[in-house]
Amino acid sequence: MIISLSGRSLFRKARPLFKAGDELKSLYAIRSGTIKSYTITEQGDEQITGFHLAGDLVGFDAIGSGHHPSFAQALETSMVCEIPFETLDDLSGKMPNLRQQMMRLMSGEIKGDQDMILLLSKKNAEERLAAFIYNLSRRFAQRGFSPREFRLTMTRGDIGNLSGA
Repeated sequence: MIISLSGRSLFRKARPLFKAGDELKSLYAIRSGTIKSYTITEQGDEQITGFHLAGDLVGFDAIGSGHHPSFAQALETSMVCEIPFETLDDLSGKMPNLRQQMMRLMSGEIKGDQDMILLLSKKNAEERLAAFIYNLSRRFAQRGFSPREFRLTMTRGDIGNLSGA
């Protein structure tokens, strides 16, 4: 059975997928490129919360409230599949394998957040930077790409912002 869930869209560098406060209409599957997610602090500063690669699904943080609490923006030209949340929600109730995969993806997001909290609380700046590069290498390897040679599409400032370096 083939079910059409999404439309593919090309997002040029700096184009937002969604903004904080937007209603949750879709989750976004990254097909190619890199997306950063971030919030704006009370002081008006950007705080990066993640970098999303091909194979990642972006927008989980809006499921609880129905509105996106953060921003997501393309760091380079990226191909993204928009998956309507209502359709995904309906199908996950009918398809146990889809529901299990969604739970695995959400669990992975939670684990990644926990790892980042631990990293920021325990390591010095050099160790945090090394851990960031190692984590990125591991993520590329999981997707079938080289874990030793890859292009960083984020700026040094963005890397420092996320890793607290």
